[in-house]
Amino acid sequence: MSNPSWPSIDVIVPVYNEAATIRAKLSNLAELDYPRGCLRVIVVDGQSYDGTAELVERWNRPHEFRVEVLRSEAVGKPAQVTAGLGRTRTEWVLVTEADARLPDGVLKSMVELAQADERVGLVGTPIHPMGDDPFDRAHWTMANWLRRHERKWGTAGLVVGPCYLARRELLAVLGWGTVVDDVYVSCRALLGGYRIELTSLPVQELRVPVGGRELLRHKLRKAMGYLRETARALPHAEARNFATSIMVLWRAGLLVGLPLALWGGVAVAVARFGWSHAAVAALTVLVAVWGLAARGGRGRLTRAAAIIATPFLTAVILTAAALLLPFVPLSARYRKVSLPEAPLLDTDPL
Repeated sequence: MSNPSWPSIDVIVPVYNEAATIRAKLSNLAELDYPRGCLRVIVVDGQSYDGTAELVERWNRPHEFRVEVLRSEAVGKPAQVTAGLGRTRTEWVLVTEADARLPDGVLKSMVELAQADERVGLVGTPIHPMGDDPFDRAHWTMANWLRRHERKWGTAGLVVGPCYLARRELLAVLGWGTVVDDVYVSCRALLGGYRIELTSLPVQELRVPVGGRELLRHKLRKAMGYLRETARALPHAEARNFATSIMVLWRAGLLVGLPLALWGGVAVAVARFGWSHAAVAALTVLVAVWGLAARGGRGRLTRAAAIIATPFLTAVILTAAALLLPFVPLSARYRKVSLPEAPLLDTDPL
């Protein structure tokens, strides 16, 4: 499909201590297959102390593709997006993170989906993690699969943070107290009667958890944020559109249903076989599947084991998140996960 009149798009890149990724990110945006005169990039620096903003300014000097730097007092991605929104002028705004690598044609694909239906409020992308952790890869495989199938029902249930295109008015709902922008803006869009579209072009995610401890810490924090933002959005339900409102309830139901299914299965096993036999059987299966999946290979058996184990791991993490959420304060700025080694990063001096 071709579009002779591509609309202007403002791009917001919120950054905090991204010296290792920012130049490669700007080069990636400059290489997008989109008319240069219709694209403006705003890097919102949230008090970085590693020279990120200075690197953006130095990157500007030899390049025709200009980037605006906004040094903000805002802390955390949602607040930085809000700060950047004050500099935007376009109806549609692309929000993307410094560690996300976009394929050349993704923006055109997203814009075409946005223009095809006036009811579309957000357009997301599949995510392809660059790491080898089988559980993280299985998580994104299942998350991408779920959103593709939700779209067949009329709307996807979520956009994800590394890259999404949003109506400017929807980003305006981000404000004080938001800690996970993608979940909150998705819920508010659906509750406002907007559809969420999904392009088929995947975005590469450079930051990936390395090791079991980092994986669990990262997924637990994400789960707590997901629960919190869904709960914050639900009171704003206005029943503007039945189908999109149902999608929010479906997503909320998954958050509750997975743990209930897990612990319900445990209760049935205990009632049927007794505590000792059920515990031995569960432990045997857990050790076998975890050991196979955690070997880190890319064989079919390893991937299958990780995919089988991931729903159970997710249910455990959601349970822990629900128990901890009332007692653990969440911040929009949290510890980042690991970055891969070069050559994925642009570390050469300018």
